Amino acid sequence: MAATTRKKARAMSVRSGENQIQVQLPMLETRALIVPGTVNEEERTVDIVFSTGQRTLRASIFEEDFFEELSLEPGHVRLERLNSGAPVLDSHGQPTHRRGGSGLQDVLGVVVQGTAVVDGTEGRCTIRISRRAAVEDIWQDILDGVILNVSMGYLVHRSRDITGPDDTTTVLLAIDWEPFEVSLLGIPVDTGAGVRSHSQSSLCTITGEGVLEMAVRKPKTTKKAGRKAAGKAPAARTRAAEQEADAAELEDDPAGDDPEVETEGEAVETEGAADEVEGEISDDDETAGDETEGDPAPVVEGEQRSLETEPRKPAKRPAKNSKAAKAERHRVLEIQKTARTVGLPEGHDLTDKLITRAIPLADARKRLIDAAADLEDDGTMIRGQTTQVGQEQRSKVASGIENALSVRALLNADDGKRLTLSEDGRQFQGMTLLRMAEECLVNAGEKISTYGKMDLATRALHGSSDFPSIVENIANKTLRQAYDQTVLTYRFLGRQVNATDFRQMSSVQLGTGSSLLELPEGAEIKHGTLSDEAEKFSLLTYARALTLTRQAIVNDDSRAFDRLPGQLGRKAAELEQDIIWALITSNVVMGDGNALFSAAHSNIGTGALDVAGLSAGRSIMRKQTDLDGQRISAIPRILFVPTDLETEAEQLTSAINAQVAGSVNPFVGQFSQVFAEPRLSDASAAQWYMATDPGQLDVIQYGFLDGETGPRVETERSFTRDGMAWRVLHDFYGAVLDHRGLYRSSGV
Repeated sequence: MAATTRKKARAMSVRSGENQIQVQLPMLETRALIVPGTVNEEERTVDIVFSTGQRTLRASIFEEDFFEELSLEPGHVRLERLNSGAPVLDSHGQPTHRRGGSGLQDVLGVVVQGTAVVDGTEGRCTIRISRRAAVEDIWQDILDGVILNVSMGYLVHRSRDITGPDDTTTVLLAIDWEPFEVSLLGIPVDTGAGVRSHSQSSLCTITGEGVLEMAVRKPKTTKKAGRKAAGKAPAARTRAAEQEADAAELEDDPAGDDPEVETEGEAVETEGAADEVEGEISDDDETAGDETEGDPAPVVEGEQRSLETEPRKPAKRPAKNSKAAKAERHRVLEIQKTARTVGLPEGHDLTDKLITRAIPLADARKRLIDAAADLEDDGTMIRGQTTQVGQEQRSKVASGIENALSVRALLNADDGKRLTLSEDGRQFQGMTLLRMAEECLVNAGEKISTYGKMDLATRALHGSSDFPSIVENIANKTLRQAYDQTVLTYRFLGRQVNATDFRQMSSVQLGTGSSLLELPEGAEIKHGTLSDEAEKFSLLTYARALTLTRQAIVNDDSRAFDRLPGQLGRKAAELEQDIIWALITSNVVMGDGNALFSAAHSNIGTGALDVAGLSAGRSIMRKQTDLDGQRISAIPRILFVPTDLETEAEQLTSAINAQVAGSVNPFVGQFSQVFAEPRLSDASAAQWYMATDPGQLDVIQYGFLDGETGPRVETERSFTRDGMAWRVLHDFYGAVLDHRGLYRSSGV
C-alpha cells in the first residue's frame, strides 16, 4: 500500500536510541462519526465521535505497513487544541490549497470550546457550523443526513510497539497524540491510505523491543528515484522474470528440490544497529503502488542493496541472527499460517515447496489460495479471483451486514437508544439485500461467478452462508422491539409466573385457618383447619408463518425485515391483552362455579363514576373475607375504566384547591394506577372497575414457557418452498386467581 502524498518531497529523519526511534511525522487522519439525534438546529451544533481507538492499517514510511491504535486514556490525548476551538474544515482545507487560496473559505465551523472529552472507550466533541451564507447548503445537508463522512486530523508525539506474538504486522499504540482539526468530507477518508501533506508535523518517538528493526528498514521513496534508477530497470525486470520462473517450476517439479533458502524481496540483510537514516517521502498526488520518486533511499551502514536490482546470486542461508534470518522465519511462519487459514491439509506438498524454494511471501499466499480453491471442501472465497477468507473475516462480514440491516430497520440498542452504524456495518450501508446475500455467499466459499439473481437468492436462503441466520436475528429483534414497545395494561393487575411445560397447572388459594385461641397454662394447643379452592389453567401456543421469498430479496423488499416482523410483534402483545381482558369482560366462571363478578363473590355494585360511587365500591372491597370468613381488608389501589370514562377518572383522582371542607377530593393519591382500556368499552361504556395491588392479592397471573419472555422467530429452510419460512411462536397463558381483589360497578 503506497503512501498518499502531495507537493514536494519532505525529508524525514529516523534516529535510533536504546529501544526507541524518532520519526518526523506529518498529520494523520482517521474516520469520525456524526452522532444521530444530537443536532441542535437553533445552535447549529452536532456531536461527533472523533475516535474509538480502533486498530487501523497505516501505510508506513518504511517497507512494511503497520497497524495503529489510538489510546483513549485521558492522560494520553492532548485535547487543548480541540477545547480551545479547533476549526471544522472542508476536506482538511485541500480544495482551497489546490486553488492557491488562503484557506479561510474552507473553515465551515468550530469545535465548541470545552466539549472534547475521552473516557477510555471513545472521544467525543461538539462542533458548531458557521451561519454565513456560503455554508448554509452544507448545514442543510447535515440536517438531511446527506453529509455523513467526517474526518479528524491529528499528530502523534509518542507511540509504543505493542506487537504481540500472534501479530504478523507491526502494531503501534499512540500513547501521546493530539487531535487539532475536524473536517467534513464528500468521500469517506481511506484510513489506510497513509499520510497527507500538511503544514503540521510532529517528532514522534516510537518505543519497544522491535523498533530497532524498523530503523534499519529501507524507507519508502518516491517516483523520481525510480526514474533516476532507470538504468537498473532491466536487471530488476530480469530478476522478476526469474522469480516467476521459480514459481512456475513448482508446477513441473513435484519432487520439490530443497535448495539453500534465499531471502529475496522479503527483507534486507544488515549488520549492526543504525545510528541515523535519512529518507524522503513525496507529496505528489499521483504517487501510487510501488512507484518511487526523489533520490534513492539512504542505506544504513552495513546494509546490502535490494536483491531485486542485483544480478542473481547463488542461494545461501542467512546468518542465524541476521535481519534476513528473522525475515525468513517470518516468511515461513506466514506461509504455514496461510495454509492453515485457507484449509489446506497439514503438511500439504505445496506448502513445503513454497518454503524450500524461497518463493516471496506475497506470491506464496496467492498460490496457496489458488490451490485451496481447487479443493471441494476449501472454505475459501472463489469469485473469478482468489481471496483469503478466514473465520474472523466471515464473522466481521456477518456482523457488519446485521448492523446495517438493524440500522435500516430502526432498531434500538440494549440501552434503548437508536442503533448507529458500526465500523463493520458502514461498508454495507446502502447495499441491497441481494448484494448483502452475495457477500455472505462469497465469504462462505460459494462459487457464484455463474449465478444469476434468482440463483444468488436461492443459494443465500438454502446454502451454508450466514445470510439465513442474519435474517432470523433481524426478524427476532424487530419482532421483540415492537412487542416491548406495546403498552400492556393487564400487567398492572397481575404478576408473572412462567410454566415449566404445557401440562395443566393449578393455583391453590388457602384460607388463613382458624383464629388464634387463648392458651391456658399447661393446656394443649388445638388444631385448626385450612380451606382451599383452586383455579386450573395451562400454557397455550399461538403461531403464525411468514415466508421470505427469492423475489423479496431480488426486489430489495425491506418489509421482510422491519414491517412484517414488527407487525407480528405488536400482534403478539395485543393477543395477550385480548386473552386477559376477555376474562374480565366475559365475566369468566371461577373454580367455585360462580361468575367472577357476582353477588356470591361480593364484588359488584352500582353507581356512576363519582365520589359516591368510589366510596361505595371501596367499602364493599374492605368487607371481603377469606375462605375461613376472616376479614382481609382488600384496599383498592388501581382504577381502570372504559375509554368513555377516561376524563372522569382523571378528574376524580386529581387534586383541587377546595375552599370548603366538603369540596376536598378524598381520592387524591389513593390510586397507584389509573388507566383506560379500549376492550372494556367493547363490553360496556358505563361499567368501571377497581382492583387491589398485586402485592396484596394474586388477582391476575400470566406467564410464558420457562426461558422465554415473549414471542420468538424460528427459521425453517426447505427446498420444497420458494423461500425461507419463519414461524412466529408465542407460548402464553393468563388466569384470574382471586375474585376478592376485584370490584365492578354497573355505572348507573
